[in-house]
Amino acid sequence: IELPVTTNFQLSKRLPIYWNAGLSLSYLVSTNALHFDSQTGVYYKDNGLFNKLQANLSTGLSVSLWNKSKMPVHVGPQLQYGLTNLMKRDASAAKHLFYFGLNTKVFLKKN
Repeated sequence: IELPVTTNFQLSKRLPIYWNAGLSLSYLVSTNALHFDSQTGVYYKDNGLFNKLQANLSTGLSVSLWNKSKMPVHVGPQLQYGLTNLMKRDASAAKHLFYFGLNTKVFLKKN
């Protein structure tokens, strides 16, 4: 579950290109991840090793399509980086979540 807060800045008055930046808090509800113990060579499950609450930063660029229609669309690449460690300190070295993908937003306008 994630609660994002983002803002958009239009980079050019003539071109519909936007830079977005934000932060979010997320909570890991469930996982089926296995951990590897290199000393015994055994995989095991222990969900208590994860930090359930994560803080993230995000940024991206988008271009606005169909601006004058009732449903304009913003499309572009987005990057998100987890500020907090995925695992608790005693379980593992620092590991952070990282995401890079395509972000698409559809806006619904009133007449």
